[in-house]
Amino acid sequence: MWKIDLGKKTHNAMLFSALIRWIALSLIWIVLPITSRASLPGLSFAIQQQPDTVEWPAQKKLAAGPVIGHTTDNSVRYWMLVSRTDSIQIQLRVSGTTAIIQETILKTDTLLKHGRYHIALSSFTQLEPQTAYELVVNLDGQTAGLQPFKTFPQKDLFDFSFLTGSCAMRPPQALRMFYPGPQEAIYPVMEKMPGDFMLWLGDNVYYLLKHMNVPEQMYERRIRKAQVPEVNAFMRSRPMYSIWDDHDYGPDNAKGNFALKDTSWYIHTHFWANPFNGTPACKGTFSDFSLADADFFLTDNRFHSTTYKATSPAMLGKDQMNGLKENLLKSTATFHFIVIGSQALNTLDRGESWYRYRTERQDFLDFLLENQIKNVVFLTGDRHHTELQKVILGDDLVVHDFTCSPMTSVTNKGILGTPEENNPQRVPGTLLVDHNFGRVSLSGEAGSRQCLLEVFDPKGQLVWDYLIPEQH
Repeated sequence: MWKIDLGKKTHNAMLFSALIRWIALSLIWIVLPITSRASLPGLSFAIQQQPDTVEWPAQKKLAAGPVIGHTTDNSVRYWMLVSRTDSIQIQLRVSGTTAIIQETILKTDTLLKHGRYHIALSSFTQLEPQTAYELVVNLDGQTAGLQPFKTFPQKDLFDFSFLTGSCAMRPPQALRMFYPGPQEAIYPVMEKMPGDFMLWLGDNVYYLLKHMNVPEQMYERRIRKAQVPEVNAFMRSRPMYSIWDDHDYGPDNAKGNFALKDTSWYIHTHFWANPFNGTPACKGTFSDFSLADADFFLTDNRFHSTTYKATSPAMLGKDQMNGLKENLLKSTATFHFIVIGSQALNTLDRGESWYRYRTERQDFLDFLLENQIKNVVFLTGDRHHTELQKVILGDDLVVHDFTCSPMTSVTNKGILGTPEENNPQRVPGTLLVDHNFGRVSLSGEAGSRQCLLEVFDPKGQLVWDYLIPEQH
């Protein structure tokens, strides 16, 4: 996504200098054997653990999580990472009680394994709506922790909000002085920010050069990120949903011809408790879910994508696109959130965007217009800057694209001074070239619902907000 053009006046010399230093140190990091790297100042190879506690005897075996994933009015999916464990027992009870109402037992020899770690991904169903529960995690017969959660109301209409953001690189410790950003400091701020769930917009983990072509290193990267205390605490603060983009899929700008895409798919689907992943007829990470009067369509812009020079260039692919259209036609929701790693409406980006696949993109926009599918909001990431774009299809069908990026990765100041800085599709005052995260809120009575977009800096201060009223 991010390129530097030495011939442009808009080039940021300080950023380029930092990048050169980053590349040089990255090469050292890649080339040196582990025994040599260990002597470099500031490097640590120890997996970061949660703080020791005497509260639960098996706490140290619970390496990360439990993380609550897809949650409805009567079900919940959850994920956890355990270490040196043979048996996992997850018990369910209503908060404030001691009676166990459901129980799941997992033998780790049946689970995904990497080194001393196992990944557990399971669910509970037949729950009561709008009820507070807690998971009791027992590892090898000893309690390791509790995880509270709450089911959603069994209503067609209620107010809710969710956090969102993308591009959350975590560079090696030795390189941080060359890589400005809030790093872990943004997560405690997000943890305190009210919101019913979190929707990650891709590039949530960055595979660096030493990771992206070695499956074991891809697993290792994911496991290390999950165990960062600030990340783990935020992940446990509310339900989590996620799509991917190029950096948590494979190499920069990787397409569907990436050799390890099946491995990457397998890893992603085992680290996020999304509603589902693809269909029997079409493999991928895409899924969808509904909440109140909103439908969410989590797309996969990588697994089936082609090169730009393909005979029929496509980012989503025919099968995924047909499924998305069918679901939109059946939808009775007020707002439709289409979640995609690349920007959907931008026509000025020279890097990656859906506009690079013009036939597929235009066909979808024509479909929205022809079927008068109103209140469509694309939620996108990738660009390392935040903005809101607004396009009117036909005479009056309004479509928005809320790009929210980056959380911790380097910012895209290269956009300044280019034609894209003054993009006529952008809602004035919404361009932000700094670290940030967002919140989306739906509220109001039936027939007059509204979608509030908010953007916050790494300290939790409101930078801008924008209200999208329901279109009839």
